[in-house]
Parts: sequence; C-alpha cells; structure tokens
Amino acid sequence: MEYLMKGGVLYRGEKEPVCRIGGWLCGSRHTISQGTAEYQVWAQPLEHPEERCSGREYCLRGKKGQQLMRAVPCYRRGQEPAQAGWPLNRTPEVDRAELTWQKKTYSLEMVSCENYLMKNRQGEVALCVLHRGIAGGWRIECGPEFEPWAICAVFVFCRYLEQENQMVVV
Repeated sequence: MEYLMKGGVLYRGEKEPVCRIGGWLCGSRHTISQGTAEYQVWAQPLEHPEERCSGREYCLRGKKGQQLMRAVPCYRRGQEPAQAGWPLNRTPEVDRAELTWQKKTYSLEMVSCENYLMKNRQGEVALCVLHRGIAGGWRIECGPEFEPWAICAVFVFCRYLEQENQMVVV
C-alpha cells in the first residue's frame, strides 16, 4: 500500500486522511490520532543502557499505557564505542534501531536523512519511507499488515533516529 505523510497527516493515496500526528513541530512527545483511538509516542532514557545504543529508546503506548512498539537505536556498524573507542572530534553515529512490534523484531535503517527502511529478520523490506524532494512530504510504502497508527509511529521513530546525530546546542 502507498501512503503520503504531509504536515503531520497520513493520507492513503494523495487525498484521503487516515491518521494524524500531534505535537508535530516541537518536543519529543507526540500523539497519534486515528479516529477515536489515540496513542502516545516519545523518546526516553533507557533503564539499562547497553553498549550498542545511544542510551535512549523510542516508545509507542496505547491509551491504557500498554507498550505497543519499541525501538532501541544502535550505533553505525564499525563505530561501536566498545570496539572502536570514542573518537576525539565527535560522537559515534547512530544509523539504525532494533524495533519490536507484535512480538517480532525488525531493523529500522536510516539509509540517508531522506530514506528509511524497516526490514524483517530475513532482510525483506516491510516498510519504506522516502522523502519526495521538492514536491514535499514523504512517500510511505508498506504491506497491508500495517495499520495507519503503526505507520505514523514508525515515521516518528525515523525522525527521532535522524535527531540522534544532531549536535546539541546549548
């Protein structure tokens, strides 16, 4: 199926709005609204940081607080501090996350800041997010197993993943 994400609204095709992301412009907490259902998405510190990640996780919770989706960012291959050490001039880059949804594990990969792929354990692409360039917005392709709220959550996770490599300005 093909979707369009533009201005925090997910459209089926080009015209039919099916889901909305709130808190779009600022902050690390967002709401996802699909009809009467509402979900919460945020980035938070990991309780037990591991060497393979940046110390944060991304969570999607339902209205009753149950965790529906979780992603843990991982360092770019070859830049893990445990093996490569910490470079003097920068922090190691984050380019992927291990995503858990419906008791399955996926790899969410940032190919570039304009292209993200979510792959299953067999390496097959389950969801693709691609920036549309000058036309604006994002084209999202996925299978029918993805409901609009889940697509929005993965999209927010992609944007969080991109922020992992941004310099903090004080």
